[in-house]
Amino acid sequence: MTPGYNFQKRFMAVFRLPRLRKRLFLQAAVGLVYYRFAVRQRRLQVLLAALDASMGESPEDIVAADLEIANHVAWAVASAANHLPLEFVCLPRALTGMRLLHALNVSSTLYLGASHQSDELKAHAWLRCGSSILTGGKESRQYQPLATFHSRPGGGTTGSERREEWKSAAPSQGCPASGS
Repeated sequence: MTPGYNFQKRFMAVFRLPRLRKRLFLQAAVGLVYYRFAVRQRRLQVLLAALDASMGESPEDIVAADLEIANHVAWAVASAANHLPLEFVCLPRALTGMRLLHALNVSSTLYLGASHQSDELKAHAWLRCGSSILTGGKESRQYQPLATFHSRPGGGTTGSERREEWKSAAPSQGCPASGS
């Protein structure tokens, strides 16, 4: 565990979240741990197949309700990664975000990129929904995309139904991606 890490204090903070944000946070935490270990076992093809991901990109134009859900997912992944006593690199974060968005019927694109810096090849993964980069955004500009995987969710609730559900869950909390 990280020195100075207060698990009890951070764990209790989760229970003060509104119901939907708490559920999303817990799903992100479970996803991060799962994908962290799955990536270490080098099972990327299996993971992408389970997400119903195919080569290609999702559209950059999305409805406002999907963008709102994407911001909630970005907040949940970042918050869970910061609250758990493990380190989560870019790929588990991007896979977790993609899985959560897929479950919420929102399309997204996972990018795998590489950069050649100082005689060293570096890799990075990031997740985009619409025109917003949800995970790995700051570093993504330094990398050249090598592969893109588009999650095409089908069925489920419509954008307006999701928007109403989120509005009733957190009416005055602002954008969750901002850390509020």
